[in-house]
Amino acid sequence: MNKKEIKVNISQPWTLLANGNLKAPGTLMNQGVRCGSDGCVLHTADTIKASTKGWNNIPIAMNHPEKDGYPVSIKDAPESKIGHLQNSRFRKDALLADLVITTTDQAIRTKIQNSREVSIGVFTDELQANGSYNGKQYNAIVQNYIPDHLAILTDCAGACSWADGCGIRNNKAEAHEFLKECATKVVEHFINNQKGKYGFENEENKLLPPELQRKEDSKQKTQGQKGSDYEKPLLPANINSK
Repeated sequence: MNKKEIKVNISQPWTLLANGNLKAPGTLMNQGVRCGSDGCVLHTADTIKASTKGWNNIPIAMNHPEKDGYPVSIKDAPESKIGHLQNSRFRKDALLADLVITTTDQAIRTKIQNSREVSIGVFTDELQANGSYNGKQYNAIVQNYIPDHLAILTDCAGACSWADGCGIRNNKAEAHEFLKECATKVVEHFINNQKGKYGFENEENKLLPPELQRKEDSKQKTQGQKGSDYEKPLLPANINSK
């Protein structure tokens, strides 16, 4: 049997895993007013954050599952599952996760790589309240997420759309936070290393602006009364003059 070379084209931000699954980062929801068939509701950062762990291993479907033309829980339409979520996390005001596609149906795999909109399938409680957020009116505040599935939308935008910051995408804010954390750790390591190497008691002072360094130096001299300029004013005048 002749060996055949199989070429697979993968669209960014999707990557092909060693086991043949597809994987991409996504932003599922962020704080804001989202409008749907039941009106406009406010999703708060606190409510979104509280649900973070509950999104791990939640099924992914291509579009929302339906039965007889009506939306249903994916538990009632398990054949709709094409993958699952993993590594759910919360950054700033947004819920993030990695989308893992396990289906081997090439038509589905191709279609989702050309899609970027997502929509959360979730059961919620709502507190009836009228108000506005960022110039958008709402008539209820969402509470208590119960995750059911994530839908990759192939022909429409999600309530939290790509334009709102959601969808299948690399998250620039998350990358920025990661780099910021790394930089902080590097500085902390440098300071601790210098302390151990040279025995400086206050090496951080060298990182302060000059005017703050002078204040720190003055404070140390006043407390210890070190240096001739600080000792003489405390002595009798006849001794100071000597």
